[in-house]
Amino acid sequence: MTKRLPPKGDHQPDLFAANFADIPIRDQRDTMERPFFSLAKKPRFAPIEYHVGDVWVEVSANPKFGIATIWDADILIWASTQITEALDRGQTPSRVVRFHPHNLLKSIRRATGGEHYKRLRAALERLTHTAVRTNIRAEGKKTLGLELAEQLGWRVPDAIIYPTGGGTGIVGMWKAFAELEAMGLIGPKRPKMFVVQAEDCAPIVRAFEAGARHAELWPNARTIAAGLRVPVAIGDYLILDAVRESGGAAITVSETELLDGMRLLASREGLFASPESGAAAIGAKKLRDLGVLSASDETVIFSTGSGLMHTDVMTAEFPVVDPDATNLPV
Repeated sequence: MTKRLPPKGDHQPDLFAANFADIPIRDQRDTMERPFFSLAKKPRFAPIEYHVGDVWVEVSANPKFGIATIWDADILIWASTQITEALDRGQTPSRVVRFHPHNLLKSIRRATGGEHYKRLRAALERLTHTAVRTNIRAEGKKTLGLELAEQLGWRVPDAIIYPTGGGTGIVGMWKAFAELEAMGLIGPKRPKMFVVQAEDCAPIVRAFEAGARHAELWPNARTIAAGLRVPVAIGDYLILDAVRESGGAAITVSETELLDGMRLLASREGLFASPESGAAAIGAKKLRDLGVLSASDETVIFSTGSGLMHTDVMTAEFPVVDPDATNLPV
């Protein structure tokens, strides 16, 4: 296979040289490891089916345009980075990504001649009309439920409190419990599933309270807990189904409260946990105060990250020990 040369005049920047126009790199392992794209040079209309163990991917084409090709993958990755970069900058992403065709072609290191604009249009048609069904994300998150049941001696707790952004953890656990029961490892009991979200980014809570099946995009999403700053969850109806079927609920916490939750975990448990984990901890306290949970309920609170990644959001006064003091405790 010959190496694709960059367009004339478009040299590759030095690897470690800062460039204000650099596109942030994102994790694309799922799309690289599995066949989401056609490798054929001619239009492919036959579906792609991939089944290995419990993991499956099914890709089907529109009869007019065919399946998206590996050539189109760069465009999809570029579009994804625009959304995640907006979130990282505290902006509100849109369901519509607007761009100038010339800038997009330059960003993915393609030439900008007339024929390349036609190829770009064809690629966008394929990407728009290719359907992908997969259980990859849910399968990976099942680990949370599997290990929880195992550590409890093959039973489930009374309640689970989960800080929810994309919510795949809840989806995965709910699926894991069903499969464990089918294998005879646990009984029919299920824990009540509780969603905790930030006040200024709570699409699941809003949908739960409204009795809606889907969670609409949350405008102007804001929170210091990056893992909770997900204005629209791709598996919204699966999250809501699990919460409702379990008899659980969905609540919000304020920015001040989730920081209080971080301090609570540090002082009571010795854990320097993330803002998302602080939200879950304070969410548990609110559920107790509301009488939803009692002292006798065995409750698992998920801590989903370390506070070491969020030292900028915490302020505290720490005692200083004088190393020359003569009366230090032994």
